[in-house]
Amino acid sequence: MSSQQIYALVDAFERDVRELLTRYVVPDLEESEIFGTSLADLVARRDADPAGHDNELVEYLDLRPAYDLLNSHRGLLPSDVARDTRELTNELEVVVPIRHRVMHSRPLAPGDREQILSSLVKFSHRYWKRTARIIDAIKADASWLPADALKPLEDKIRHNLPQSEYDETGLLGRDAEVTKICSDLKRKRDSVITLCGEGGIGKTALAVEVAYSLLDDPDEPFDLILWASLKTERLTGAGVQTLNNAAASLVGITEQLGLAVKNDFAGGIAELSATLEGFTPLIVIDNLETISGDDFIKLYEGLPDQVSYLVTSREGIGQLERRVPVGPLSEQAALRLLNQLIKFRSVGSLSHISSEARVNIVRQLRCSPLAIRWFILATEAGNQPLDTIRHQDQLLDYCVRSVYDNLSDGAVNAFIAMEALKRPVTPDDLVLLLELSVDGVNTALKELSRGSLVKSQVVGDSSMVTLIELTETARRFAGSMVPRDHPVRGLVQQNESKFLRDEEVRVNDETTRKLGPNTVRVRVETDAPSAHFLRRALSESRKGSFDESFRLIEEAKRLNPEFWEVHRVEGFVHAKTGNKLAARESYVAAYDLTSLPEHRAIVSHFLAGHLARNMKDSDAALPYARHAHDVLHIPDTAASLGSTLVWQKQYDEGIDFLEHAVKSAEGQIRLIAVTALTDAYCRRAEAALAEDRNPVQAAFDAICAYGLASDEINRGIADTKIRDAACDAASAAVRYLATAERLGNEVDAAAEFYDKLADRMGQLKASDRWQYLRNAVLKQLVAHDSYALRRLVRSINAVDAESSARADSDSADRRRGVIRRLKGGFGFIEDESSKESIYFHKTGLVGGIYFSSLVEGMQVQFRHSTEENGKSRAEDVELLV
Repeated sequence: MSSQQIYALVDAFERDVRELLTRYVVPDLEESEIFGTSLADLVARRDADPAGHDNELVEYLDLRPAYDLLNSHRGLLPSDVARDTRELTNELEVVVPIRHRVMHSRPLAPGDREQILSSLVKFSHRYWKRTARIIDAIKADASWLPADALKPLEDKIRHNLPQSEYDETGLLGRDAEVTKICSDLKRKRDSVITLCGEGGIGKTALAVEVAYSLLDDPDEPFDLILWASLKTERLTGAGVQTLNNAAASLVGITEQLGLAVKNDFAGGIAELSATLEGFTPLIVIDNLETISGDDFIKLYEGLPDQVSYLVTSREGIGQLERRVPVGPLSEQAALRLLNQLIKFRSVGSLSHISSEARVNIVRQLRCSPLAIRWFILATEAGNQPLDTIRHQDQLLDYCVRSVYDNLSDGAVNAFIAMEALKRPVTPDDLVLLLELSVDGVNTALKELSRGSLVKSQVVGDSSMVTLIELTETARRFAGSMVPRDHPVRGLVQQNESKFLRDEEVRVNDETTRKLGPNTVRVRVETDAPSAHFLRRALSESRKGSFDESFRLIEEAKRLNPEFWEVHRVEGFVHAKTGNKLAARESYVAAYDLTSLPEHRAIVSHFLAGHLARNMKDSDAALPYARHAHDVLHIPDTAASLGSTLVWQKQYDEGIDFLEHAVKSAEGQIRLIAVTALTDAYCRRAEAALAEDRNPVQAAFDAICAYGLASDEINRGIADTKIRDAACDAASAAVRYLATAERLGNEVDAAAEFYDKLADRMGQLKASDRWQYLRNAVLKQLVAHDSYALRRLVRSINAVDAESSARADSDSADRRRGVIRRLKGGFGFIEDESSKESIYFHKTGLVGGIYFSSLVEGMQVQFRHSTEENGKSRAEDVELLV
C-alpha cells in the first residue's frame, strides 16, 4: 500500500465524516448547539479563508473534533451509523496520528499502512461510501493510484456547443482525460468540475471534446448542454486578437445560457432557473477566471440542484469545485500535433526538417498545444522559426500574465523564489528561504496552485514529501519577464547560501559530537530546514534570548510537528530557563516520537540528564541512562550513566563507567568525565567514613580524587569546575587523613599526597573554594601539629603572598574593554584604549562567573599577557559592575 493510497484513503474518510455531519446533524441544530465553545474559532477560520464565504463550518473542523461531534449527536444519526460511530471510536487513536503524518508530508511510522487499512475497513460501506470505494480500489488492484479515486456520479444534453478549433488535427493525446472527465460528469458525484491549467494548455479544447462526447453518449446522461464563454482574446501567429462575442460578466453568462434554451430569453438568474426546471442540464463555462468566484457562486446557488457544471479556468473557483489539472501533452502526442500541423498547413520551411529537430521544437515549446499552434502560425506568417523559438515573450505573456498580475505579494515572492532556485522545493524550503511563516507559505502555494503556475508531486515511500516546482511555462515566463535584480532573487540566494553553510556545520557537528546539546540531527534530508530553525533557536538561547528561541522552535514545530528533534531542543531550552516540568514534558514527547533505536537512545541520554541533574530524580533517570549507553556505548553515555549511578550511591559501578569515559573521551567530554569522577571518589569517600567508619578508605578515595583533578589541571586545563573539585577533594583528604592518624591508622598514599598538594598549591588559588581548603589545613594543624601540615600552611601563605603581590602589581596594569564576539569556549575583547581585539579563553575567567552567562557587549576588566607566539591574550577576566 503506497503513501499516495494512504493519503487518498484518509482524505476519503475525512470527507465521509463531514458529509455525515452536514447531512444529519447540521440541519437539525443551531450552530451554537453543534459547535459549542469551538464556534468562534471555526467562524474565525472561515473568515480568514479568502474562499470561505458560504462554506459550512464543518469544513473547518479537524478530523478528531468532527468525529467527536458525530459521537455527541448520535441520536440524530441512523441507528447503524450511530452504532458504527460509537463502537469504532477507538479506531481514531490509530487514524488521527496517521492522518497527521500523511497530510503534513512527514515520515510514516512503521505499521501505518497495515493499521490504517485495518481500522477503516471496519466502517460500514453503506454510509462511509468514499472510504469504502478507496478500500475496494486498493483491494482490487494493488497498483491503483489515487488519481483514479473519487469519481463523481453521472448526468445529460441538447446544445449550443461551438465548433471545435482543432478539426485539422483532432484532439491529440487527451483520450484518457476525455474518458475520465466524461465518466466523472456522468456519475454526478461532484456537481462542479473545473479543468485547471496554464494558458494555452488545451483546457477549452478538452472541454469541447468532453461536451461533444456526452452529446453522442448512448446513455444520454444529459438532456441539455449549454455553453458560455468568457474568453476575450485569442493568440494567433500575428499576435493577440480580441474576441467580440464573449460574455464579460455574470449577466452575460446568464444571457448566453438562456438564449440557448429560449430564443426570446431576456431575464436573469431567476428566469434562467425557471427555464431549466425539469431538465437535467450540463453547463459548460469557458475561461471562468475572467469573473470572480463569487459571481459563479451566485449562478450556482440560483440554478436548480440538478444542474452539473464543467468549467475551465487558469485559477479555479476556490470552492465547490473538484479540480482536474490539465497538463502538457506527452512528447509523443506533441510531436504528432506538430507533424500534422506542418502537413495540414503546408508550412514549406518546416516540411524538410529532421525528426531530431522536430523533437527539439516540441521540447522548447514545452509540449503545449497552443505554443505549437502559435509556432506553426507564426512561421506560416513569415517569421523565422529559430527566432520564434528563441523569442516567446508574447506567448508567455498571453499564457501567464493575467494570472501573475493578480497574485498576492506572498504568492509572487514564492513564484520568484522557485524560479531563482531552479529546482523542486518543499514548503519548508520556502519558509526558510523567504523568511515567511508556515501559514504564509501555504497560502501562497495554494494561490499558485489555483493559478496553475506550479505542479507538485508526493515522493517517498516511508516518508511522504511534497515537492513543488513551477510549470515549464511559468518558469520561462519568470525567467524572461521578472527582473534579474528583483530583491526576492537576492534574498533567496543569500538565505540559501547561509543555509548551505549552516548545514555543512550541522553535519560536521553531528559527526564529531553525536551528543552535543547544540548538535541537531535529521532523519531525512527534508528535515534540514527544520534543523536550521532549531540551530538558530539554540544560538538565541545561548545569548539569553529565550522568547526568540521559543518562537523559532514553534516555527520548526509547525513545519515538522513529528520531528523528535523539535521537542528535544524545546526541552533543552526549557531546562535552561529553569522550567523543569515543561522540559521533562518536551523530552518525553521527543522520546515518544523516535522510531530508530539510535534516536531513541539520544533522547534517553538527554532525558536522563535532565531528570538526574535538574529534577534530582536519579531513580527515574537511571533506566534512560542505561538504555542510552547500551545502544550508543560512547564516552558521553558512560559519563552520564556513571554519574547517575553515583547519585544512586552505587559508587563502585558508577566509578567503573566514569573511569571508562575518562580513558576514551577527548576534549570537553573528558573534562566533564574527570570532574564527575573526582566528585564520585569524594562521594564514596564520604560514605566510607560516615557509613562504614573507614577513614583509611575515605582518605584513599579523596586522595585519588585530588590526584585526578590536579593532574588534569597540570596538563593545562584551568576550568572553574575542575579547580573547585580539586580544592574540595584536597580539603576532604586533609580531614580524612587527620582522622585516620588520630585513630592510629596509616595511609600509604599520605606522604605523596602532602608533597603533591604542597608543590601544586598555586593551582588552587583561583578557586572559589580556596578559603575552605585554607581553613581545613589550619584547623587540622591546630588539632594535630605535624610537619606535613606545617608545610601545607607555609605553601598556602606563600601562594597568598604571591597572589597579593601580583594583584598590587597588576592593579595598575588592569585594562578595560567590551566583549565583542563569543564562540564556543572563547571570545574576543575590544580594548578600551587601544581598540585592539584581544583573545580570551573561558579558563581565564575569575570572580565566579561562567562563560555561558556572558553576552556580547558586556564591559569587563582583565590583565593583558603576551603568548609565546607574540599574540595578545586576556587573563583574569571579570565583569565590571
